[in-house]
Amino acid sequence: MNTNLTIISFVFIIIIGRLFSSVHRKMNKKKSAKQILLDPTAFIVSIIPIIGISLPIFEYYFVKDTINSIISGIGVLTILSGFIISFFANKEIGENWSASIDKDNSQKLVTSGIYSYVRHPLYFSGIIIFIGTIFYFQSWWSIAVLFPCFLIINWRLKYEEENLILLFGNEYKEYMRKTKKIIPFLY
Repeated sequence: MNTNLTIISFVFIIIIGRLFSSVHRKMNKKKSAKQILLDPTAFIVSIIPIIGISLPIFEYYFVKDTINSIISGIGVLTILSGFIISFFANKEIGENWSASIDKDNSQKLVTSGIYSYVRHPLYFSGIIIFIGTIFYFQSWWSIAVLFPCFLIINWRLKYEEENLILLFGNEYKEYMRKTKKIIPFLY
């Protein structure tokens, strides 16, 4: 496949997937952007998708000249799976999503649907999309970036979960005991 067509196809998949997956997210975009800029952990984690998408594109564009269509197809299916997970997570969390945890907010703890399998399905979906991108472009060097990104997400989740415990108390501690953090059934 032509290099430019491959990249354009990928960008199209990402845009459509992003629009589809966030259709149920209800938030104040100005407030969320401000929260992300003011919270260093949220800001750093918000950069991860940019890295996860950019690295494979750069490697493909500047280093590779061919890719295996079957492996790219697996990548597309993996990316779509990530967006489907994101869709259901956004649908379930609805108005309770926030870029930061506000102690005076009227947020409710969501433990149903996909949140009954994993506490942070939006992070999980991001990891799945990153892995799909690696397969799509067969960017094996990007695998080296996946582990540090996972560590950064864990660092952010430590902060998030401390605040969720402050906000929801024993209810969140019980939820933590019963439900995996990022990867359903594993971690």
